Amino acid sequence: MKQLTEKQLHEALELLGALLEEAGVSISLVVAGGSALLAQKITSRNTHDVDVIALDGGDTRAHPLPAVLTEAVVRVARELDLAPNWLNSSMSLFLGRDQLPELIWWSFDTRSYGSRLRVSFIRRDGLILLKLHAALDRNEPRDLTDLTALQPNEEETRRHLDWILKEILGQTTHPKLKDVLNHLDHGHLISRYQTTP
Repeated sequence: MKQLTEKQLHEALELLGALLEEAGVSISLVVAGGSALLAQKITSRNTHDVDVIALDGGDTRAHPLPAVLTEAVVRVARELDLAPNWLNSSMSLFLGRDQLPELIWWSFDTRSYGSRLRVSFIRRDGLILLKLHAALDRNEPRDLTDLTALQPNEEETRRHLDWILKEILGQTTHPKLKDVLNHLDHGHLISRYQTTP
């Protein structure tokens, strides 16, 4: 699967915006994941896809994506030799607006790609929360790599982990918590959480 560089990401979104303009349809996306880090130059790591977690500034669920958008995504993929689902809403199946702090929806880095496509990239603070959750939820080395790039301080790490454990996972600890905290050089925070022997 071909990965997106920062240049290719913007090129794909520009073409997507042109196709939406051609169709006379306006779309507003909220984007997280690696593409949000890449677009904001937090990391230079190429990304697999563009993770859409909501539409209309967070007011509308992203899944399923509107048919006109899905069709345009496929056309961009053919034109630029990308995976057919280079832009998708898979992440929104697991994380809804009600599971994320309101703060995430208050501050975006919003870009326009033509007159019909607006992309709101989640900023650093929200990305820390999402990447901490991903690091606990799956075994993808890129999540820890991205957390290193985001460089959360102790207060940010504690605040977001408290939210993830209580509001998303509904538990007081997690088997991977110690490893994630040690990776971030915040290993001393483990005593804050109830741990198993």
